[in-house]
Amino acid sequence: MVMGVKPATGPVWLGIDVGSVTTKAVAVGETGAILAHICHETMGQPARQVVRGLVELGAQLAEVRRKPRVRGVGTTGSGRSLAAALVGGDVVKNEITAHAVAALDLVPDVRTVLEIGGQDSKIILLRDGGVSDFAMNTVCAVRRRGSASPRRNWANLPCGRSALSASPEGAPCSPKRTWSTSSR
Repeated sequence: MVMGVKPATGPVWLGIDVGSVTTKAVAVGETGAILAHICHETMGQPARQVVRGLVELGAQLAEVRRKPRVRGVGTTGSGRSLAAALVGGDVVKNEITAHAVAALDLVPDVRTVLEIGGQDSKIILLRDGGVSDFAMNTVCAVRRRGSASPRRNWANLPCGRSALSASPEGAPCSPKRTWSTSSR
């Protein structure tokens, strides 16, 4: 924290994605700007990683917010229901919906989303502002800890920064972009 500068106050919204390989969490402010984020390997302990992530988010938020007021919590991923039960989640959505809403918010004319996760892979087709079709792999052959790491390493993407790092500066997923908290 910079000397003489008061941390901001105000509402924050939390997003938690509990996957088979990684658990991610983010806190955003009123403008949708990312205030704090974490990413940890789930290691077969989703509840422990959700709690760990919230503790770390709280520490990060303490540096930028005097008294953050959590106004809502959304969860997704294979452990979305567990995460919602642990934290009192307000919105619980599957990954298809989460990816579609985020993609349409960031790139309104997007038509295809490809997602390669630790447990499965998805293709999501978007038309007229919504999901028109999707497909998931039917054989979950990637059910081991760390399976996403080789893909991240090959693409030179660190855990938790993949979407932010994948685009060139100024592109819709650039770290300089403020993220929307709209709910469709």
